[in-house]
Amino acid sequence: MKEFKQVGEIQSLGNQELILAKSNLKQGYFYKIKKRAQSQQSQTHYVLIIDGSKSSKQHFHDIKKALKWGLKFITTHPKHRLSLIVFEGKKEMKWLLKEVQAEELRQQSADIEDAIHHVLSHYRYASLINVLESVMGQLDFSIATQFIVFSSQTFQLMEYEMDLKSSRFLKVATLLNQHSVRLDILSFNEWIPLNFKKWLEELNQMGQIHYCLKKSDSMFYLKRIMKNQRLTILLESGEIFLCRKGERIYTTEPLALEVMDDEVIVAFKQPLQISDSILGREASSLQDVVKEFYNQFAIYLLRSKSISQASELLAIHQGEILSKSIKEGCTDSEVLESMRCLANYQSLKKESSLSVLNLLECVMTDEASSLLWNRHQPYENVTPKIQAEEEDLAFLPSSVDFFEVVDWIFSNTKLNVSLKVKVEGFVEELTTGLKVEAYQFKTYTILLDGILRVEEIYCVLSPALKKRCKELKLIKKVLYTFNQEICVINLKKLPITHHLIYERYTPLEVSQMIYEVERLKCWQGLLKEMLLRRKRQLFTTQRLQEDARCLIKRRYHITDSGLYVPRGKKESPRLETEYYLARVVEWKAMEFKKEAEKRLAYEYLMNRASTEETSLEVILMDELKRVSERRKNLQEQVNLIRLSVSLQKVDFFKWDEQKVLPKTQMDSVFKINTILRGNMMVSTKQLLSLKVCENAYTVLVRCPVSSSGQEC
Repeated sequence: MKEFKQVGEIQSLGNQELILAKSNLKQGYFYKIKKRAQSQQSQTHYVLIIDGSKSSKQHFHDIKKALKWGLKFITTHPKHRLSLIVFEGKKEMKWLLKEVQAEELRQQSADIEDAIHHVLSHYRYASLINVLESVMGQLDFSIATQFIVFSSQTFQLMEYEMDLKSSRFLKVATLLNQHSVRLDILSFNEWIPLNFKKWLEELNQMGQIHYCLKKSDSMFYLKRIMKNQRLTILLESGEIFLCRKGERIYTTEPLALEVMDDEVIVAFKQPLQISDSILGREASSLQDVVKEFYNQFAIYLLRSKSISQASELLAIHQGEILSKSIKEGCTDSEVLESMRCLANYQSLKKESSLSVLNLLECVMTDEASSLLWNRHQPYENVTPKIQAEEEDLAFLPSSVDFFEVVDWIFSNTKLNVSLKVKVEGFVEELTTGLKVEAYQFKTYTILLDGILRVEEIYCVLSPALKKRCKELKLIKKVLYTFNQEICVINLKKLPITHHLIYERYTPLEVSQMIYEVERLKCWQGLLKEMLLRRKRQLFTTQRLQEDARCLIKRRYHITDSGLYVPRGKKESPRLETEYYLARVVEWKAMEFKKEAEKRLAYEYLMNRASTEETSLEVILMDELKRVSERRKNLQEQVNLIRLSVSLQKVDFFKWDEQKVLPKTQMDSVFKINTILRGNMMVSTKQLLSLKVCENAYTVLVRCPVSSSGQEC
């Protein structure tokens, strides 16, 4: 056990044998954190570092509010010092304040807000490591120093070639530890690269990342940090459970924990190995603490989806109400309500079974509902801008505000979801001005790397779905246009996904679905190949007669159904390119015998053709339609489960083996390997005769710079 300079003490509450299940008895050692009052004479230099990138603008009011409190806090503690830095771009940083004390701060605080607002830039990314290197060389570390970073996009691209063993990172980490500088990150982005987390945990063990996903979080964490109401301990081994308001942590891995005043730590099997820092036993009754532990641990199990374990624990200590309610098939919210009553835990909230992905699934599969795309809603393009290679034709969308969403598209590897929109309009011949009615399909990415890119969607809802949305208070407003009632759904009130999406299936069922998708893929390929050969035979010697209407459509590159298909497509020229890091999680069927499956498919088709009077072409078209629809539905279901499991970080398959393998994917423009760290994690699982694998890695994706606005 490594000790840190503490601002509190650990007090022993005693030990007791804990019954976690009928066959699971563990000795529990209970400890409580006791805070030391902070002395007015103590000195701390707080260095507040603000990310000045464009993406931080949406969080500016939260940052400003937190900073206002921070400035007020410093003015009431005369011994403290404050530095304020804004960094933007890859090398630019600006000192707004440098080691000022309370009296000087009172005179300058009025101008700080305007200064921060002025320097917020249009840069997409910023490099924190450059700032840390520069600041560490300019500060006086004769007093305790605390770095607090407010950031949104800093870590998305921060030094793409980030090698945590490089001299730059090691130098910064060494200096942080040498001067006992704590580095806290207040991140407005819920995903941060794993390698940066590891660097912060392993090389600067006094640091921590705080996720500010709610408006009040940045203020909450800044107060906690600056008031110094914490104790940081490093648990190198053992099994512990931390009871915390609104959060419970159970771990058996080495972990640096920041604990707050009056929190209870439970160590299983053996006491904490920091006896010199532990005070004598408290005289209060241990029974009340143990009872609260059972309540908190049961809530932890329930939130971790270990329903049966939570049920057994409460059946032993609190009665059988919860276990009976589960057996009777109660909903999740009802189970949580039972949990609240049993544990008398008033702050436990009901979980909604609806999420963004659930809602999209309901709207897209409900025949009485439809999803619409508002052409005026803000949207930033993240795919290469494609334009038609036409010299004399142009597609003009109609002037309506809403277009129909005909499909939703999952990426088979990334954590992306897109909407396929049917845009109706005209194809105009530029030389004559003549127009022909047509339509095009456009794709809009609404979920990029697991992050929602639109705050609201527009739907025509069935009565049942509309009632459900009203009950959850999701309908922001209702628009009336062309005899349609269009509901504006607020997506910010919903989680992106929900555990019910994947809990409906077992790992074996999902692996069977993955194999079925692979089988249907073989059938689809064979059918297309046979149809292509058939069409070549039919049209080599004769050409279909075309009437005048067909000739006009051919001239305007419009298909029989009205789809405008340009002669060719090319990427639009662009002056600037951006990058974002995308997580790739790919599920595959291993040892699948493709050739054997193709032979079976061919034999089936030939047998059907010999026994039916229908022509072979009709049979092939009929089978292709059936197979394509079946594959699409199964692939969507697999991707929905994969996306939900990845976003909730659930080990769904309980992998048998995991190993790191090298992987290369070259960028066509800059000729560099776009795979972060040049490797991927390969996980495998054997389920009866089926074997599935997961390839997980992070890739750098190139996209165009585009401003928000109309896309249609």
